[in-house]
Amino acid sequence: MTRSKRSTSRPGRSLTWVVALFLGACIASVASPAWAEEEEGQDQQWDSQRMEGPERRALQNMSREELEEEGFTFEDTLTDQSRAYATIFALLPGSVIRGVGHWQLEDSRTGLFLLGMQGAAFVLIGGGVVLAVNPTENRYLNERRHDLWHLGIGLLGMSWLIDMFGTAYRDDLGIPLSGRRVRGWGVGLHYEYWRPQELSLRHLSVANLSGKSRHFEVHAETAQELGYGMSDYEVEGRWFPFIGQTPETRAGVGLAGRYMQYRLDDPFERGDVAANIHLALNLGRLFAHLDQLTAGLEVGLGLRGYRLPDGQGGWRALSYGGMYVPMRMTMELNLTDQLRLGVAFERWQGGWLEHTRSRVGVPIMELSYRSTERLDLNFFAGLGNLPFSVSRGFGLGAGLQLWFGE
Repeated sequence: MTRSKRSTSRPGRSLTWVVALFLGACIASVASPAWAEEEEGQDQQWDSQRMEGPERRALQNMSREELEEEGFTFEDTLTDQSRAYATIFALLPGSVIRGVGHWQLEDSRTGLFLLGMQGAAFVLIGGGVVLAVNPTENRYLNERRHDLWHLGIGLLGMSWLIDMFGTAYRDDLGIPLSGRRVRGWGVGLHYEYWRPQELSLRHLSVANLSGKSRHFEVHAETAQELGYGMSDYEVEGRWFPFIGQTPETRAGVGLAGRYMQYRLDDPFERGDVAANIHLALNLGRLFAHLDQLTAGLEVGLGLRGYRLPDGQGGWRALSYGGMYVPMRMTMELNLTDQLRLGVAFERWQGGWLEHTRSRVGVPIMELSYRSTERLDLNFFAGLGNLPFSVSRGFGLGAGLQLWFGE
């Protein structure tokens, strides 16, 4: 008969294993957070180094839709309530002191910039007042007071719009949106209604042909009064040797010519030739939250000639009408990817609401809606009732623009 052996274990060895397991768990619990933090820091450092390279520059050139398709999410850094308060401040107190809306958002950098724009505007307006009160012996220099007033009033309006739109659309994304077409050929047909006080001009049909590439733009246009009382022909070419990181930022030169036959009351014919400098800047290059805004300036030198009736059914010889300085200050806001708002302040651009040298400028508002890949809907309005002006009236228009080869 065999006695079975009972298996026994030593208490000391079991206790040793329990203590070892306990100490290992404690060490792991202490070391794991530190190891995780170190690994997370290395990942963040690697991501930061990676985003400083070409990938970061590539992201800045992608549209919002493309970034969203890649998985990026966009969250406003400011609440709707604080942004609404700031917009009200920019609209009301900001009409007197520029930058109030951005100060409300504790953005002193942009606020100081806008306040500086207002100061520069007052200097320009003051210079025009000095020439008006104490004219010099140079008549040509005295006439530049209207140009100074135009630039000053334009800067005042531009700084106010930047303050309002910069608070209402503030997101700090730094990714510009634009519905403006930058290449292709377009054919357009528009209807315009003008009611200037000095002319019996009313209904116009306008046809145009436009071409755009990265560095060149051409535009040809003809306008006909529906009663054949007026014919207008215009052609313009622009060359942009400098293009920034975004197509909205650019600098170039242009040459424009225009010939108009007016056969209604007080008939005349007029010809214009002008050379211009074109500058445009996407404000997101200066302040990231203003990436939907683009400011532009066109200034040049033009020559004008007239032909008047001789009273016997014919026309007199072409007479020199003088030299002038065409100017145009613009502000574009991308409301959405398809809808773009443009505001311009024009002087000596050949508009029907400016016919005297005392004209300071005409405000123009334009809306462009990119309804399909090839079709744009365009609307505009112009107002002639401004201080320091003799001309009065308004203009309205709408039309379609069909694009190819974009």
